[in-house]
Amino acid sequence: MYYVKGGGPPGSAKKEKGCRNKTPPKDQKPICIHFPLYFAKCSPKWCGGVAFIGLEEDAENTTYGRMYLITQEQFTDVFKQENRGSSIPIDFEEVERSGSKVFCKSWYGNVVYLNDSEGLPIFTFTAYWNIGDAPFTAPSEEYLKTLISGLKETYTFTAESLVEYVIEKPGITKNFTRYKLLSLAQ
Repeated sequence: MYYVKGGGPPGSAKKEKGCRNKTPPKDQKPICIHFPLYFAKCSPKWCGGVAFIGLEEDAENTTYGRMYLITQEQFTDVFKQENRGSSIPIDFEEVERSGSKVFCKSWYGNVVYLNDSEGLPIFTFTAYWNIGDAPFTAPSEEYLKTLISGLKETYTFTAESLVEYVIEKPGITKNFTRYKLLSLAQ
């Protein structure tokens, strides 16, 4: 909602501008994305790595998320906020036809078509590079707590199942102990 209404979550060094249309999403629900989750780069906003999905679909590798029913204008405004305020028109039909399209060479400049739900297309955005093309980086504890909080709101994960879900993700593995992750998931 910070991208829609403006402001910033605890732990973030940046406040988002929000969308021109600040109407809350008409709906939200869980989504399983069959692209691998990893953490890379180093965000000054979060003081650590941030989440991306790989570009190759992988039925064995699920990323859990939450989808929001927002307008194309709101999606474009959220995209703009994640891409240094650059006003970039998104051709949603082209993305749907091709599966993805890089609109700018920035961290989140690649719009990806996932599939349809109830007759509506589902889009997200991620990096233009693929998993492993950028060094994996540990996220900050605040970033990881925000991600875990969203998963707990959306799914019926226990703290232990959350740890099992994130512990092997590139950028997490070797950077967080099971004990540390469990303390963040409580």
